[in-house]
Amino acid sequence: MGFGYLIAAFVFLFNPNINIVDILPDFIGYLLIYWGLSKASFLIDKLEEAKTRFWKLSLVGIAKFAAILLLPVTDDTFTLVLTFSFGVIELMYLIPAFGFLIDGFVYSGTRYNGTGVFKNSDKVKSGCFIFFIIRAVCAVLPELTSLSLHDNLGSVSAIDIDITRYKPAFLVVALIISGIYGIIWLAKSSIYISGIRKDKVYIDNFEREYNENIVPNEKLFIKRNMKAAMALMIIAAIASFDLYVDGINIISDVITASFLISAVVCMRKYTNKFIISVFVSSVYGIVSLINFVISLVFNMNYSMSEINWVSEADDFYNIIKIISTAESILYLISFGIVFSILASLAAKHTDQILGVGAGVRVSSYNRETIKYLTTKLNIGLGLILLNAAVGIVYVFTVVNFAEIWIISSLIGIVSIIYLIHVFNQFNENIYNVKD
Repeated sequence: MGFGYLIAAFVFLFNPNINIVDILPDFIGYLLIYWGLSKASFLIDKLEEAKTRFWKLSLVGIAKFAAILLLPVTDDTFTLVLTFSFGVIELMYLIPAFGFLIDGFVYSGTRYNGTGVFKNSDKVKSGCFIFFIIRAVCAVLPELTSLSLHDNLGSVSAIDIDITRYKPAFLVVALIISGIYGIIWLAKSSIYISGIRKDKVYIDNFEREYNENIVPNEKLFIKRNMKAAMALMIIAAIASFDLYVDGINIISDVITASFLISAVVCMRKYTNKFIISVFVSSVYGIVSLINFVISLVFNMNYSMSEINWVSEADDFYNIIKIISTAESILYLISFGIVFSILASLAAKHTDQILGVGAGVRVSSYNRETIKYLTTKLNIGLGLILLNAAVGIVYVFTVVNFAEIWIISSLIGIVSIIYLIHVFNQFNENIYNVKD
């Protein structure tokens, strides 16, 4: 039932955070819980709801992990804003997610004659709430010292106390408190899950129903895998937006490539283009990462205005032009391969899920659905081609035509909106259709 995934996930979640810095990334823990609930969520609605919320938490966790890149170039006040914002957002999902998780197990216990699920379930659930609130508070409190009214020019407060000097002490105390509660939470939660895992009657009854009612229904697995793929494709599309600061795209397309690969992994059973897609997207991600690192190095040593009169800056930027062009081409090819996969699946899954041979009316509907989705894909691919072309034009013209970022941003936004629409249409016309 995936209990090993849950215990492994708890290991990634128990450790304290220093502002938004997390040694064991939370998003890995959220994804482990998401995978761990894959089987159980087919049968228990509350566990399906928990699974959905942990998926959303993984996206928040990825954004939080990516935001660490901003810390070296931001001040303490902005770090406080980031820490507080992510803390609040995570709690908004964490508390109900663990609530649904424990409640789902308790309900499943009544359904499958379990006993382990009832042992200390209320204490475990309240322990989850208390720990994650404490962890969030302990991450924020040391950063509040940035609000001190003391600066290098002297104090503007009535009492001359520079609170920022005590930030290391506050941080140590916060880490100790959060760490102690984390260890207690990890131990109790792991014991609870282990108890369920050892409940043979409960496990046997669950496995029996799963094997009898879920395993034979191939459509359920197709729908779930493809809806996951569509969600990952939406994130890949959003992450592909080029956000330029000082002429450099600060959002690396390695994120886009990673989500493209994840989406294709979800579709691997239904296509023969899995290997080529993963290979091209991997190369795309590597080139994007190289481009990001080189662009950062360029930004640390030169400014865009120096390109026209400093030969070293011009030579350096010529390298960026070449790599950026390669990145844009790989962006187009990577999405093109995935879109070719979706085009073939539009026909295959429309027939397989919606039915074939049930009459002229159904067959006609299938043909119209395939044509509709294929047209959407072609338009989307056209926008991706335009976006790639503008990306190449940008690096060659931005030095003398700074306003090119406006054109690039507008086309990027339009592309993202339309691609989200395309992937949602796949869900609405195929994968969300009830049997």
